Amino acid sequence: MIQPVSSAGILVTGKLIMETIQLLKSISNTTDGVFAVDEDQRIVHWNEGGERILGYTYQDAVGRFCYDIMRGIDQSSRQVCYLGCPVIDCARSGSPTPGQDVKVKTKDGSNRWLGVVHTYLERENKDRNRGHLAAVVHIFRDATEGMEAKRTLERVSKEVSGYSSPDAVKEPEVHQHEELTDREQQVVGLLAQGEGTYGIAKKLMISNATARNHIQNILVKLNVHNRLEAVAYVLRNRVIDSD
Repeated sequence: MIQPVSSAGILVTGKLIMETIQLLKSISNTTDGVFAVDEDQRIVHWNEGGERILGYTYQDAVGRFCYDIMRGIDQSSRQVCYLGCPVIDCARSGSPTPGQDVKVKTKDGSNRWLGVVHTYLERENKDRNRGHLAAVVHIFRDATEGMEAKRTLERVSKEVSGYSSPDAVKEPEVHQHEELTDREQQVVGLLAQGEGTYGIAKKLMISNATARNHIQNILVKLNVHNRLEAVAYVLRNRVIDSD
């Protein structure tokens, strides 16, 4: 019988190693939505941020297939959540997984746009009969207001100048990043916990301007475009400790 680790909100299926559980624990308190699936695309972790954004509780989500809960579509109204989707295929092959904007329905049936980035966690002890994949982690934020504004701007721009919207930004491939300082590791660790500029400044007892400078330096060093991508990158590449 499958038993959940209730204190961390993680379902242990026998496919999750302890290191994976610790990593999921480390981001379970973020204000962002976070859920993780195993290699069969069954949800094994769902945090309170996911409940706040989408309305689904841990009990609603864990144990179900991700595509049955999310049922996301992209900006071209194409289904992006299904069995063997590109995200799970990339993770299984060890390839970079693309970030995306996805429209989903909340538990109450309303539409909501999400900005989603993904990262995957590998088993430390690989078993050729079970594959390398321990979990695929999805980190998302409510992007509804921004997406609606963006689509309005794109529509107006096309009418005026024939401007076409750029392709969705993808998570960068793994690269040799410039080493983060101890302070920058503290900052990105707080980002992973869902802290914003003000929260980071308060916890580290620095000014808001200094916190912003640290965040900008982190984005440059990791060669990523935004804070969500930075969090996904450091978790994927063990840039910070998971304790």
